[in-house]
Amino acid sequence: MMQTTLLTLLHSSVSGMLARQIDLDTIANNLANVNTSGYKPARVDFKELLEPNMKDTELAGPYRGTGLGVTRISVSPGALTMGDSPLAMAIEGDGFFAVNLSQGGVAYTRDGRFTKDANNNLVTASGRRVVWQGTLPADAQNLHVNPDGSVMAQVNNIWTQVGRLQTYRFVNPSGLLNVGDSSFQVSNDSGAAQAGTPGATGYGRIMSGVIESSATNLSDEISNMIVAQRAYSMSVKAFQQTDDMIGLAIRLRVR
Repeated sequence: MMQTTLLTLLHSSVSGMLARQIDLDTIANNLANVNTSGYKPARVDFKELLEPNMKDTELAGPYRGTGLGVTRISVSPGALTMGDSPLAMAIEGDGFFAVNLSQGGVAYTRDGRFTKDANNNLVTASGRRVVWQGTLPADAQNLHVNPDGSVMAQVNNIWTQVGRLQTYRFVNPSGLLNVGDSSFQVSNDSGAAQAGTPGATGYGRIMSGVIESSATNLSDEISNMIVAQRAYSMSVKAFQQTDDMIGLAIRLRVR
């Protein structure tokens, strides 16, 4: 059974400071992306390392107290605003768009600031190609996306379907891995991507001409930051007091 010593208390306060620092870094990143389209704020979950019946060899490192658990992304939707492209779109409900990464692989995003590039590819605001089935006509006069993901183009004043978008959902979307640019990749926690038709059961419909704003709630993040800062300050005080006790014990011993 683990014994509580001054060194254990020292480790506990140190782990508390490290945990709150990670928490503050995560909150700061959420605040920095308050105006980023499609951004999903993250939350850090921590775990307790003070299990009385746990063997020392089963604990990660020498620290006691608080350990890093998992980082979860929020699944709350952001507000919808008008886009500046006829190909701008948002998902009303569950689901993600799929985009190709430059280094290979596929990522998933709610940032629907899509447009047509010089080669008539459907791309994101950062130039990543959107995964879809179809081709955008070079001479299209107008473009539109229906709620079911069908992409329509007006050529010579005639509207025709030129392709279709699918959306993707996950058993546990909170477990997706953040790869930047409001994009996420599959993890063991999230489960595999499940493709479906927008508007079908369990899949949100596509809204054309609008985009989803950041889901970051400014007031919530500021409140979380104040709590994390106070918790960090308490851990610092606990460390200082424990350090003073250790110093006192050493001085008493050498006398």
